[in-house]
Amino acid sequence: MSTITGMNHVALNCHGKKEMDEVIDFYCNVLGFRKTAGCYVDGLGNMAMIDTGTGTIELWDNAEQKRGDGVIGHLALTVESADEAVELFRKEGLPIDSEPADLVLDTKPKMNIRVAFVRGKAGESIEIFQER
Repeated sequence: MSTITGMNHVALNCHGKKEMDEVIDFYCNVLGFRKTAGCYVDGLGNMAMIDTGTGTIELWDNAEQKRGDGVIGHLALTVESADEAVELFRKEGLPIDSEPADLVLDTKPKMNIRVAFVRGKAGESIEIFQER
């Protein structure tokens, strides 16, 4: 059985809080999705989660510059064990950008997670996301 159980979210990095608020307004008030979480993460900026009904969009207000078309921050995979998932990438010889670490997101309710970041075959950033 695979430790990877599916897609968790796709992250978009907004250029500042104003753009992030506009993105939230669009996804929630125009498309009808629902904001389910929001908090400030020390060193990373403001974060919000939008439930689309079949997946989640994670927003950050920390983009350094405007992005080109088709650019996402990262995709996140839901896993049973972050440590085991990272080993799958390591065995493939793929780069491990950050080893598994435990975090508590100051959302309502608080979210206990274990995450790591790895690189896929096309150089894409993949977050390994384990809820605890």
